Amino acid sequence: MKLIKLVSILILLLITFHQNVFAQADDVIAIKHELYKWKDAFNQKDLQNTLSVYAENYIGYYPGSATLDIKVIKEQFEKFFNNKYLKVTLSLEINEVQKSGSLAYTTINLIWAFLPSVSNSPQNAFEKGIQIWEKQANGKWQITRSSIYPYSEKRAAR
Repeated sequence: MKLIKLVSILILLLITFHQNVFAQADDVIAIKHELYKWKDAFNQKDLQNTLSVYAENYIGYYPGSATLDIKVIKEQFEKFFNNKYLKVTLSLEINEVQKSGSLAYTTINLIWAFLPSVSNSPQNAFEKGIQIWEKQANGKWQITRSSIYPYSEKRAAR
């Protein structure tokens, strides 16, 4: 009888462990999906979907700039999207996603390509960053904090 209880407990623990592992994997996939959706929305000049990745209480940090909130981010993206003399595209690389409970962080590399209408070759800006994500009550992951900083392509190659 004790053996049956022990086996039952072990099976229950194994099932719980598998559920937690799959739930964590699903959340990591969801966060990556949100990042790629954000990049695609930006490149399509879709302001609403570009902003949907940011939580209402978002705060961003960038060297030499004032603290960014969702209002400032919206204004910056509107300037890019409405400038008919400048095409801006975004590429990204997700380096890491770690999740614990309803919080997660990502480390990313961004490449912004700026192509003025009077030029044939874009100027690239390289950035690295860390983002803090929070799972909202509706189950959607959104960025609540981020710190992004520029780097040179030459430094990155070392």
